[in-house]
Amino acid sequence: MPGRQETLHEFFRRYAGLSLGGDPAKLAGFYDASFLAAGPRGGAAFKNDEAFVAWLRELHAFNSRTGMTSMIIDDIREIPVGAGYSLATVTWAATFHRTGDTPIRFTISYLLREAEPHRKVAAYISHEDQEEAMRAQGLL
Repeated sequence: MPGRQETLHEFFRRYAGLSLGGDPAKLAGFYDASFLAAGPRGGAAFKNDEAFVAWLRELHAFNSRTGMTSMIIDDIREIPVGAGYSLATVTWAATFHRTGDTPIRFTISYLLREAEPHRKVAAYISHEDQEEAMRAQGLL
């Protein structure tokens, strides 16, 4: 099956590294041509275009301002859903300058489409409001 040469852990480790790095165009390569994003505040459909890359650049700046130092996989599960798709649920552990080694955990479910050279995010659902969790820790 296409994309299976790279394990799910490797895919999300690279995704996390690019999320902390300053190359939003490479991070955009993890997303399908169009995709859905949802969370506790609602959802929207997006096109993977220059506006999305600009938004990723803003997200990187936000993470830098809040002092995010790492984002690692705490837990990961995958369920095949057919037709070249799977549902991966990832619990991320993010650390910040202010939290030291104490991570803030948040969970996101990703609908992944098998593609070459690697999977593509077709949709994601944030289980928690990440900004709210950060606010609770005094990061915002």
